[in-house]
Amino acid sequence: MQSAFVLFLLVVSCAAVKLPPNFQKCNRKQPDLKECVFKAAQNGISQLTRAYDEVKIINVHPFELPALTIGAGKGPVAVDQKFKNCKLDGFHLMKLDDFEFDLEGKKVMIVGTFPEVTMKCEYELDGKILLVPIQGTGPSTIVLKNVKAKGVFPYEEFKKKDKTFVKFVSSSLTIDPELVSFNFENLFNGDKKLGDNVNQVLNDNWKEVFDDVIQDYIEVFNQILISVFNNLFSKVSLEDAFDSPDFQKCNRRQSDLKKCVLKSAQDGISQLTRAYDEVNIPNVHPLEVAELTIEAGSGPVAFDQKFKQCKLDGFHKMKLDQFEFDFEGKTLTVAGVVPKIMVECQYEFDGKILLLPIKGKGPSTIVLENMKVSGLFDYEEKMKKGKTFIRFVSSDIHVDPGLAWFNFENLFNGDKQLGDNVNQVINDNWKEVFDDVKSSYIQVINRVCTELLNNFFGKVSVGEAFD
Repeated sequence: MQSAFVLFLLVVSCAAVKLPPNFQKCNRKQPDLKECVFKAAQNGISQLTRAYDEVKIINVHPFELPALTIGAGKGPVAVDQKFKNCKLDGFHLMKLDDFEFDLEGKKVMIVGTFPEVTMKCEYELDGKILLVPIQGTGPSTIVLKNVKAKGVFPYEEFKKKDKTFVKFVSSSLTIDPELVSFNFENLFNGDKKLGDNVNQVLNDNWKEVFDDVIQDYIEVFNQILISVFNNLFSKVSLEDAFDSPDFQKCNRRQSDLKKCVLKSAQDGISQLTRAYDEVNIPNVHPLEVAELTIEAGSGPVAFDQKFKQCKLDGFHKMKLDQFEFDFEGKTLTVAGVVPKIMVECQYEFDGKILLLPIKGKGPSTIVLENMKVSGLFDYEEKMKKGKTFIRFVSSDIHVDPGLAWFNFENLFNGDKQLGDNVNQVINDNWKEVFDDVKSSYIQVINRVCTELLNNFFGKVSVGEAFD
């Protein structure tokens, strides 16, 4: 295979960036990883019908090559077949039988069939095939039908910015077409009768002709597959590819859009147990907040509650009753229940609560159980690089916990009896205490929800999420 072909593929593969959000992702910890990877690969192959310019994934429908050579064989093909301005098509139609990503063995294994691969080029021939002279220049079409392919693709790992990336460096590939047809136009300076006869001889003996130069055809398939792999994985880390949330997509034109969005949101919330850098989502299990203040109320809570080094946990377990986008009104309506929110911080108090003095600093735990949450979030749309993005700008949130429980350690310089008594009084009157400062808790919950929504939709356009 000529160097121009390999150089072209290397340039393409180096240009790759991130995996598109509409490509299915898998998590290496999921029990059905093998099945997920298989489905993701089949889904990804079918989407390679255009270039994804924003992520530098190449178009294989068709795959364009400036030049390639099928070298002379050792048998009936006694000529170098030189091609230029080639268009190879049909790779996106591959039907997989197996696709395994062996993360421990550092290799990918593929088994499948290409129903039809077509290679259209400008050719130049001057030699012999099957002892028959063949000479000419012009358009050519080579069609391989029902090509069975099987390959193992080892890869190497390298670290970049604390993430693991992959480079495919070799392969062991076999191909076996059911039929190959050849058509070289303008053979012998346009002598149609002689040209038709030679094409007929080639096609009558296609297997003998093809098998003599099969290694160069294997190299064509091999380099295309490797280039696609390296496009995906030279810039997309293993962590991003295999530790990513499998966020379900919906299409706003589908009849069950409301149901799809609710299911997608519920599934997405349950996956927020780690950070997803590719869509700018932080870890909410727990969500860490440097500091927050629950301001004094107008009733029994007569002081500002100052907290720092906080960990808020439980948002990922929210059970949704409603999650509905109004694209015309530009609003999002959310309703559901969070079984338990735990807020663990370092506190510092000096004031009165329920007319009782309260003073101290140390660890604190606040638990809100079975908290009903409902909210209406207004958003604005903005265009960026031809895409529509969302920014949430205001909200109206309501919260209603079934129970609130408070524990402030080290009150009154460690006077346990007095501290326990004050904690008991607060818990006996939890609803009065909570309701007096509810607006501050709403601000905290609003901040968490709005930041999550804006982080996600600041990275993912409306078209990518809903089309």
